[in-house]
Amino acid sequence: MNPVIIIVGYAASGKTTLAQRLANDLGFAFVDLGSIIRRAAIDYIKNENYQDEAETSRRLADKNSIANYINQLTLTPRIADDGNLIVEVNGSRLDIENYQLRQGFLDDKTLLLAKEIRPKLILFQQETARLTPVVFSARNDIAFEKDEAIRIFIDPGISNRVRRRALFEGTAFFDLPKNRRRDLLNRVVGKEWESIDLGVALHKESIVEMGFILFDNKRGIEKSLDELTILTKNLLETKGWLSNNMEREGSDCLRRSSERI
Repeated sequence: MNPVIIIVGYAASGKTTLAQRLANDLGFAFVDLGSIIRRAAIDYIKNENYQDEAETSRRLADKNSIANYINQLTLTPRIADDGNLIVEVNGSRLDIENYQLRQGFLDDKTLLLAKEIRPKLILFQQETARLTPVVFSARNDIAFEKDEAIRIFIDPGISNRVRRRALFEGTAFFDLPKNRRRDLLNRVVGKEWESIDLGVALHKESIVEMGFILFDNKRGIEKSLDELTILTKNLLETKGWLSNNMEREGSDCLRRSSERI
């Protein structure tokens, strides 16, 4: 199996941004597991504009229909002719930049499917790791034990998460009226606990016991990326996962980091 890095965190923690930038610096493939679940949710709901809430709710309550869909769901990683990793969901190439995958509407919906998709997502992760070195961004359960992957939990603090969620939804947090600030805070914290109750996210208080490394993401993106890159390279070296080629790439990465600092 190739080197595997798992970047885990709650919604709006900055995990996906950091994981994607880290993969680029290391020359690894990048996979956003949350986007796979969101794509699968869209395919299942079959309602691209989400205008019919009643029909969406009906389909998400239909356990037999969900089971049939999951049974037929295909998650396929493959290496393209140019050497890059391609992820296919039900035969269609996943585009993580697709705006539909970032709509806040999906936050609640994907939690209802994530637990059911988990077995196939675990197999997908294992198959991907056999193909290429990879950085996974994840909010749900992951496929690798402590000795099989570098596992890092991103912790930006509640206040940073709330501010990032507000910007994600199009408004600066302090531009919101007080009642909407309170609502946003409740939603961010509520989603955290809802996902824990459904068993599709890690609880901060237990992650160290599970072998995860806490990473404090309370600085700017460039500073956080520099520190995360150095941390990850040290862990790769400790595990003996640095080939000669990776060592050269890593040296270039650290040089770029020092230049940014």
